[in-house]
Amino acid sequence: MPTGKYFRIGYAVALILLIIYLSTLVDFIFTPLVILVQTIFAPIALSGVLFYLFRPVVKLLAKKCRRCSPLRLFT
Repeated sequence: MPTGKYFRIGYAVALILLIIYLSTLVDFIFTPLVILVQTIFAPIALSGVLFYLFRPVVKLLAKKCRRCSPLRLFT
């Protein structure tokens, strides 16, 4: 078996394409996984966006009210 650089790259590409083709033939395995990822992705993405949006507000409130209780901010 040849061990050249381009042969190994071509061999890897051919194997990846073969794996992709064979995975399309067994939809009953990947359909539940796709549904699971779609279900979990939206809440995680939304929480990440909200975290970075509210991070400056939390830092500002933490500086402003070092000694007071967090409950006093809302009363």
